Amino acid sequence: MVLRRCAAGMILVLALIGTTGCQREESGGRVTAAVDNALSGVSISAGELRDRSQKEFWSRVQEGLGLEEKKFSHKNMTYFAELQDDDDEEGTERWVLVQQGPDGGELWRYNIQDLTAVWGIGGQWLYYTTQNWEEEETLWRVPLEGPAGSGALRMDEKEELTTMPVLADMYESMYVSETCVVFEGMDENGNNGIYKCDLDTKKCTLLSKGYKYAGGVLSFTSDHKLAVLDGRLIIQTNRFVYVLEPESGQITRLTGKDKNVYAVMGRAEDSMFISPDCRQVLRYDGGEKKPVCVVGGDTFQKRLEELRLWGTDGEYRDHTIDDIYTYGDRLYFSVTVDWGKKGGNTEHKKIGNILFSAGTEDAGNMVCLEGLLNYMLGYEKEAETDFEIVTEYPDEAEVYAPSRIAGIKDGKVILSGVAVAPAYVSSISFLPCEAYDIETGEITYNPAVKIRNGKKKVIE
Repeated sequence: MVLRRCAAGMILVLALIGTTGCQREESGGRVTAAVDNALSGVSISAGELRDRSQKEFWSRVQEGLGLEEKKFSHKNMTYFAELQDDDDEEGTERWVLVQQGPDGGELWRYNIQDLTAVWGIGGQWLYYTTQNWEEEETLWRVPLEGPAGSGALRMDEKEELTTMPVLADMYESMYVSETCVVFEGMDENGNNGIYKCDLDTKKCTLLSKGYKYAGGVLSFTSDHKLAVLDGRLIIQTNRFVYVLEPESGQITRLTGKDKNVYAVMGRAEDSMFISPDCRQVLRYDGGEKKPVCVVGGDTFQKRLEELRLWGTDGEYRDHTIDDIYTYGDRLYFSVTVDWGKKGGNTEHKKIGNILFSAGTEDAGNMVCLEGLLNYMLGYEKEAETDFEIVTEYPDEAEVYAPSRIAGIKDGKVILSGVAVAPAYVSSISFLPCEAYDIETGEITYNPAVKIRNGKKKVIE
């Protein structure tokens, strides 16, 4: 399998989906299975409906955060990659392409040699990748519409698009139009770039040419979606933010960055809200227009000083916009503030998880979600200050305590915590453990994740 980098900076967790029924091998490497609908004709209690709704909610959260294998839908079919063990070779795992009908109906499995991932759907095509023995990756596409009355994929009509040493981040960043595919790739010298593959000629062209575009990467919104506006892609380097017109390959600079930071952004309606320096917020409405500042750094400073989180002996030093989220017609800014003692003391302290909300048409008129802030601050005070060192992974998924805002889903702010892991594991991963309802303040717990430190509380 290919280890894929996740946009949220997390370790990929795979949810294996079980099926029932018998299977039979078909030509073209396809296996079919009749899936029983266990709920057909069975009454369901209110509690069972609630449990199922919660399970589906947390599954969507995991998928949105890149923690669960993403599913792609076309008409009444769903497609995804599934990891399974080979019975004939102990310890061997492989990916299969799964095509599932509506309501858990008939299901096909396609045994594609060296499959690494299913990347997405563009038009009437499904895109996936394989890896050869030299660990090079190949991008393929296959028609979605099968023979009349079948619905199965026409695997004998698959098309090879390109092979590269690394196809970077295609799990989230592949852009498909009627004429081309745009993606990040890495050449044999280890240089990352943005490529365009012409779907007629299958020719690949490096779009991010020249020094000023060196290191260019495709951008994502804070909701882990590709940043696209009016068919234009937003890309960035460590110095600038650009807009890319895929068909022509034209790249236009939008703004510079005062710091060597990754610009954060969120899309609301027909606008992209961008913070290139993580201190102010710009609004970009597409086309040839330049972004305009809608929330200055002084506005954030004023709102943070009004909260007086540091009491009378402290003072504001600086702030960082960690993420920009959108939900409905509202913007949400996740902010961390730096503060210190008055009197010239250079010591800095930080308070994070401060979430401001504003209307898209009046972004500067921000209000703080103080209920959420108080909940997070209270959790930190009640949690144990030192993490328990473990020698092996726990039997079930655990986090030390909710410690960061991970996104907004269905009107709920998703809270995640550092996953409990043995001391020899150097990387840190985050798992979603709680959800805070923006309207009611109600806390919902992820039944699949245990919170090790702190006390679970309910907002009054």
